[in-house]
Amino acid sequence: MYSRKIFIESSEVDSSLKLKLSSLFRLMQDVATKHAEELGLGKSATLDRGFFWVITRYSITMFKYPHFLDTIEVCTYPVGKNKFIFPRNFIFKNDKGEVLGQASSTWLLLNATDHKIALHAMDDYPIFEEHSDYEEPQAPKIEADGGELVDERIVRYSDTDLNGHLNNTKYIEYVLDTHDDKFYKENEIENLIINYDKEVKINEKLSLYSKKLDNIETINGKVGDKSIFSVKLTYRKQ
Repeated sequence: MYSRKIFIESSEVDSSLKLKLSSLFRLMQDVATKHAEELGLGKSATLDRGFFWVITRYSITMFKYPHFLDTIEVCTYPVGKNKFIFPRNFIFKNDKGEVLGQASSTWLLLNATDHKIALHAMDDYPIFEEHSDYEEPQAPKIEADGGELVDERIVRYSDTDLNGHLNNTKYIEYVLDTHDDKFYKENEIENLIINYDKEVKINEKLSLYSKKLDNIETINGKVGDKSIFSVKLTYRKQ
């Protein structure tokens, strides 16, 4: 298991001084990338060979959020391989070792040339598998058709990643921005599940549609009539 201690900076929190979920997603991405490099599954095994990692699903459950000036430990470990899908889990702890939350993710490799799944790219590389007492279930498929149009965003340069597409953390920012500061002072996200279904390119317009039932909300992101991603959010009162 790989872990990294992180000091919560002012740029990563909201007006309640609580860590923004979008900031935590960036931390997960960075820690996972560092661990992949340590395992020999990073740039030399992927980008230099014409492949790149993409995230297909996340599920995250937060029991308690850290705040500004806190130090947290982000732990991550691979959970083997299922055909061409590579699961990876996360655990978040405070400086006393108490578990603040947990997450699961699924990754796969695409060919850089045609963006098709690279079925055998890791056949000659060791695939590691670990487990822990705090394991978030793998994210299920989300059904999120229809709903009310709540926002539209144009993908710009600063939104894109090293593959030239909308960065996976930006999807989370777009979703969070469908509510204002007052909403997050009264509610916090207990669980978030996201399905990344298709890539979004620079200058494309992403439309967000929302449906709510009690403390559960589903958001579907579309480019035109094409569904790009779906999110299921479960809120709890502060």
